[in-house]
Amino acid sequence: MISFYISGQANFAWSESFFSNNSILLSFENLVKNTILKTKKLTSEENSSSILNNANEISSIELTPAQIENLIILAPESYSELFMSNSCSLYVFLKEGVQFLNDIDLKALEVNIKYANGKKEQKKISRELFSTLYFKHKCSKQNDYFSLTSTERLKKTLEREKIELPYDDESCKAALENWKTKLITPHLCAKIWKVNDSKSKRAILKSQSNIEIAQRAALNEAIRTGDAIEESFNDVEYTFLNKFCGKMHSKSLFCSNYGTNEIWKLVENFQAPEYKLSWKCKVLTGKDKLTRPELLSCMSKLRNTPTICETNGSFPGEVLLPMPNCAQISEALVLSKLKTDYHDCPTTISNTGIVTAYRIMKHFGKITKEVEINDCVFPSYASIFDIFKESKEESKWPLSLCYIDPVTKKEVCELYVPGNHPSYSLSQNNVITSILYKSRLSPTRTKCSVVSSDEYKPSRLKFRSGCWIIPSEESCTSEKCTMRIIFDGKEALNIYTRGELNFPFEKLKYNTTMRSLLQMIEETKQIQIQEIQSLTSAKFFLTKKKEGIIAGQGCAQDLYPQFFISEYPNQCTPLPFIVDGVKELDGKTYFVTRTGLDDVHSPRIVPWTNILSAVARHSKLHPLKLWSFYGLN
Repeated sequence: MISFYISGQANFAWSESFFSNNSILLSFENLVKNTILKTKKLTSEENSSSILNNANEISSIELTPAQIENLIILAPESYSELFMSNSCSLYVFLKEGVQFLNDIDLKALEVNIKYANGKKEQKKISRELFSTLYFKHKCSKQNDYFSLTSTERLKKTLEREKIELPYDDESCKAALENWKTKLITPHLCAKIWKVNDSKSKRAILKSQSNIEIAQRAALNEAIRTGDAIEESFNDVEYTFLNKFCGKMHSKSLFCSNYGTNEIWKLVENFQAPEYKLSWKCKVLTGKDKLTRPELLSCMSKLRNTPTICETNGSFPGEVLLPMPNCAQISEALVLSKLKTDYHDCPTTISNTGIVTAYRIMKHFGKITKEVEINDCVFPSYASIFDIFKESKEESKWPLSLCYIDPVTKKEVCELYVPGNHPSYSLSQNNVITSILYKSRLSPTRTKCSVVSSDEYKPSRLKFRSGCWIIPSEESCTSEKCTMRIIFDGKEALNIYTRGELNFPFEKLKYNTTMRSLLQMIEETKQIQIQEIQSLTSAKFFLTKKKEGIIAGQGCAQDLYPQFFISEYPNQCTPLPFIVDGVKELDGKTYFVTRTGLDDVHSPRIVPWTNILSAVARHSKLHPLKLWSFYGLN
């Protein structure tokens, strides 16, 4: 006999002959049909008043074996697994009103009742009444969880549960078994079912127009219930529980993506932060913000079209190309720990040391300014200016915007930070606004917008008023430029830049007042810097220091020989870089690397031999013979 035992009541069983011969599929089909017919017969509820009147005399109440058979045989496989792991879970689902049968509403249940005087009877009663009576006698430990998982308390209950995501196959197996036996599990799976049910009912409403009023009202009520429940789940909780409740019957299905070595699945499972892929996808889609489905769709495209990453996903013309392909980027991002919730544009910033210094400070949380997706230049420069400001050395900042005052005919210069920002007073656009106002060319502090000479069309209505900054592309970099200022359709002023940001990444001379970028970071940002002398030290540092990264500077010709070919003997182009992950393969060591020319979201996996050669040769040519490989923590 094939038997099931539910909640301490009598076995219900099927004969082994049911599964024998070659009639399994036919028998199962007939069983399903018979089950549905039986269930439909149970939907007419008997008068329950006599049971209510004698409720105190009831000593036990159970579903009949036939009723249990009807419920379990048509339940999803994963929920059947839960019923076997936690005998009370079936009754939790009944009380929560979870429906497994598409066309049947189980308003009435067939039950066996036993009274204190020994009398027994079989009745059909409402699901609500059965649940009330059943939990009075059985599964009493579940009662508290009905309250804890109510819509009003669910959010705080989930916060207390503190769902921990599996990180490998073993932890996944342990999580699977643990969640099967938790008392709260059937309650949470019932909530997940209602959320998913509301989504399917919303689809029905959208696809069908001729729905009767009563049915439409029922659909809307289910949608409202599901929406209210969904608000209590954060993305991690919903994704994990939805996967568990739907796949708990199969370890291979549930654990398929946990412990994976692909960044796509790690982000999908919330085991890796979204920003590792979202900024690249924002550029690919041309959107400032992405919904979760849009991000997942983009990730699927990256995964299935590896070559797309070689030239796409960074700001056009702003990085060293080609970038690694998507598979290589995925491998590097899995190992990488650099915090990169921003986009920058390296080749537009004339000093690769500034790019690297900005990334270091962002990693350690020393910069709080939001990055504007349409201006990736400003944050990097502003991070260095803020160091001057913290040290009360603003007057030493070397960059200015200059113009000839229309009244005095004398040159006037104002400190500025390259790039544009809506509120930062020293950003280029706001300094130009101030210059126009001080020069009496504008009666108010009108905000100025930057457009290219190709974009500026004076005949168009939008350009006939307001303030427009038009850089002279032929001579412009982010910090060196001549600009035409057009105000209300008329040429107002010519503004030009003065000064250079030629800070070295590391110290070049002993007796100098000019601080290197690394010195600035160490002195003002409380970041500890130590020299890394060997491969063993590098691997140990990255492994043992949770947030530790390595910053260095080496000869580009040795670090990236595929991009930089020596044109003469001993040529060395100093190139700062960050190392933040390590990999061993076939007895060789590789490091996850981003130089000051690379897209921050497209790290490269570089052999240790390249890094060693680049740093060693740079050290020989360095004025102070410094070994430029530093652990930062």
